Amino acid sequence: MNLGYMICLVMYSVAYDSGFEDLSFKFSSTRDTLSIYSESGIPSKDTLLLQVSNQIKDKNGKGFDGNQDGDPQYSNEDDSTLQILSYLVTDFDGSGTIAPIDLNRFIQGWRQNNFLYETGPAHGMFPYLITTPNKRFDIEDLMIFIRYWNWAETEGLLSFQINDGIIDNSMNYQLVGNNLEVMIGDFGLDLDLIHLQLKYNSKYKLGESMFQSSINTSASPPIYLNKLDSINYINDYVYASLNEETFNNNSSIFISINEVNSNELETSEIELIYEYYIGINRYVGKTIIDLLSIPDQFQIMQNYPNPFNPLTTIKYALPTESHIKINIYDILGRHVFSLVDTKQQAGVKTIVWSGVNSAGMQVSAGIYFYSIEAGKYSAVKKMILLK
Repeated sequence: MNLGYMICLVMYSVAYDSGFEDLSFKFSSTRDTLSIYSESGIPSKDTLLLQVSNQIKDKNGKGFDGNQDGDPQYSNEDDSTLQILSYLVTDFDGSGTIAPIDLNRFIQGWRQNNFLYETGPAHGMFPYLITTPNKRFDIEDLMIFIRYWNWAETEGLLSFQINDGIIDNSMNYQLVGNNLEVMIGDFGLDLDLIHLQLKYNSKYKLGESMFQSSINTSASPPIYLNKLDSINYINDYVYASLNEETFNNNSSIFISINEVNSNELETSEIELIYEYYIGINRYVGKTIIDLLSIPDQFQIMQNYPNPFNPLTTIKYALPTESHIKINIYDILGRHVFSLVDTKQQAGVKTIVWSGVNSAGMQVSAGIYFYSIEAGKYSAVKKMILLK
């Protein structure tokens, strides 16, 4: 429990005693509460056991009914022990977990010098640290927050649930090679925190993310925290800024995307759910990304159907933007038809040949070859046209 927090219990008498010298007690007769606090702080995520004696009486002289049977016995039967859990440092919303909303509150406290959100200095055994705020935010506060975040991940106490908030489905993104680019600069200069959650499938492997800005942020880089769950196929990426100038109009987050099996060339959908904070206001949204497979190598597949009459489809994969040439030749090596001769973006492409030559005439049945050229890559495959 942070210094300054107090534990309040409903009581019936001002008669109390403590064998623990550092604990202090304050009774409020108007609220019938007993506040227990410590000037030197109470450890985070600790347990305080409060033993209430049967000798306690209320204002009317009635004894303490600890076992709540309606009849005070003035014996050990009415002795009671209360278990009180102290707060988890950095769990500012009291949810029992650590989440992006807690990081945003820490950010707001840092920027506004609101010392209720200090996390350091601290001492003791982790995670049962005792904080002793010094009314100053510095790197120690930040490192303690990050340390608790990492600990919460190992303990299953991180929460990335995105639900209530102001609906905003204006997320802008694009696919750039093997990366998904999210243009966070479009949200404006007042952005304090952004949380991206990607739900994908076993076909893909999503890796780390990278922040990119048109200004030099080396002096005040954004805070980056994540959880990459390749078992449930849910990745969470969180960026926050202690400096209001970190996020600018040209800021982007890049997330690497790779196929587990590059032979699976069908398109797939990835669900992007996001939240971002401007001050204390929380905005949420989601979108479905129709993600074309982004292969890690050039590849041309066998045409289908094969044999065919008169149409067949040729599928090929480009890991990068390239100038592509796909040509059809007969069994004697003579050029029959040019299917593709242009620059194309990375991704999986398909092209259909209708069995015609350069003059638009149907060709005769037989064996044909199709070739692809893309930079230094080239390949040839055989196909059969039936009549």
